[in-house]
Amino acid sequence: MNLNEHIMLWNHASIKMLDVRYILLEQGDTLREYNLPASTFLCAVRGRAKIWLDDSIHSVSSVQILHGALEAQLAFIVTSFLGK
Repeated sequence: MNLNEHIMLWNHASIKMLDVRYILLEQGDTLREYNLPASTFLCAVRGRAKIWLDDSIHSVSSVQILHGALEAQLAFIVTSFLGK
């Protein structure tokens, strides 16, 4: 699917927020093999991390948002932490 097809689909999508979780992690903290219970938006707001969503690896820093599908496998490691 190309970018224009993605944009067209997102223009017609509705989102219902069911749960909000806030987790503060320190440098070196990890999460391994967690299956997402629902379609999920992950928001990184500080520091740097490597995030695995299924077979894709994302290097995130500063503010970034990622989408994980229902039952996607999530894993990550915090590589640097910038404090509160």
